[in-house]
Amino acid sequence: GTYTFTSISSKGCDSTAALVLTIIAPPEPVYLEYTRCLPFFWNNQVFDSAGVYQISIDLPGICDSLYFLTLTEAPQPDTSITSFTSCGPYFWNGALRDSSGIYYFSTTNVNGCDSTARLNLTILPGISFIDNPVSIGFTEGNTITMSVVTSPPAGAGLSLQWQVDDGSGFVNISATNGSYQGSDSVTLAILNAPLAFDGYRYRCIASNGSCSDTSGIAVITSDNASVLSRPFVSVQPNPARFQTFLRFHPTLAGSIFRLFDLRGTEQLSGTLKGTSAGLDLRKLPPGLYTLKIESSLKGFQTIHKIIVE
Repeated sequence: GTYTFTSISSKGCDSTAALVLTIIAPPEPVYLEYTRCLPFFWNNQVFDSAGVYQISIDLPGICDSLYFLTLTEAPQPDTSITSFTSCGPYFWNGALRDSSGIYYFSTTNVNGCDSTARLNLTILPGISFIDNPVSIGFTEGNTITMSVVTSPPAGAGLSLQWQVDDGSGFVNISATNGSYQGSDSVTLAILNAPLAFDGYRYRCIASNGSCSDTSGIAVITSDNASVLSRPFVSVQPNPARFQTFLRFHPTLAGSIFRLFDLRGTEQLSGTLKGTSAGLDLRKLPPGLYTLKIESSLKGFQTIHKIIVE
C-alpha cells in the first residue's frame, strides 16, 4: 500500500513523506534429494556427510530462496573384473592392448562415484598367412598345386585345413577325397583336374586350437578359355618401409584393392590399372596390414599380409 508520514520541520513547516510499499510473497521452499558418493558438490558448497541441509540462497532483487537438501551416500561400486583371451591385439575402452597383462580403466558412474574396470588379458600368439594361394589356369587332366606360407610355420601345434567351394559354399576337403592330396598341408594338389572343376574356389584355414586365420581365395580356371595361366598377384618388397609394388595379371585390371590395419580400419584403397601398382606406405605406422583385392572375375578375391617397418 501507500503510507504517509507528516512532521514539522525545524522552521515550523509541515513535511510529508510518502511510502509506496510492495510486499513480495516469499518463494516456496525447494526440496532436493540426491544419492551420491561423498564428498558431494552443490551450489559451490561441499558436503562431506549424508543428512538433511537447510540452505538459504540470496537471489538479487527478490527474497531469499530456501532449499532443503536431503543427501544420501551412495554405496561405493566394486571394481568390475573381466578376463579375456584374445588372438592378437585387443581393443578395450578406447585403447589397443597388444600384450598380456592387467589393465585398469577408471570413470565416473551416474552417482558421481569413481568406477574402476579391470581387464585380465591374455594374448595368444597370432596366426597369419604370409603367402596366400594364387589363382591359376589348368589343362584338363593335369595335376595342379597351390601353396601357403603361415606365421608361425605350419606344424608344432599349427594345423592346416584346405577348403573348396564348388558353388555351394566352402567345405573341408577330406583326406580321403581321391581328387586331392595334401588337404592338411601347406601344398594342396588337385589331381588330374577335370573340366568340371572350372571356377572352383579354394582357401586354407590355419588353427592352433585357440586362434585361427583364413587365407585369401584362389580360383582355378580351365585353359580352354585361355583366361588364367599364371599367378595373379605378387607384393614386393615385403616387409617394406616407404613403398611396395603390386604386380598382377592383366585380367585383374579394374579390380578394387583395400589395405586394412589390425583394427580393421581401411587405410588405403584404389583401383588396379594395367599390370602393376605402387602403394605409398609413408603415412602408415609400423605394423601388420591386410591387403584385399576383389574382382568380379568368377568371384575372385585374394588376401596378402604386408608388414610396414
